[in-house]
Amino acid sequence: VELEGLTGEIRFNDDGRRQNYTLHVVEMTVNSAMVKEAMGLSLMTVYVTLQVAEWTDEAGFTPVSAKYVRLKPHSEIEKNRTYIVTTIVALN
Repeated sequence: VELEGLTGEIRFNDDGRRQNYTLHVVEMTVNSAMVKEAMGLSLMTVYVTLQVAEWTDEAGFTPVSAKYVRLKPHSEIEKNRTYIVTTIVALN
């Protein structure tokens, strides 16, 4: 069975299993889980993910090289650093 889907051809074998497809394996962490942005009265939710592998029906699980360098854990970033924090208060 073959039919055209939104992302391309969808094909099933005689047993009803899907063929010729790819799944993206992504990583989501607490720091990249969601970003909410106020837009008027509504909130838009954006999910931030990083692809770490692919899975295909032919090749199985295949890791992919990272496109971005991972940041150091939060505790390592704070060591031996001086941070300057400025607050500006405007009175009308």
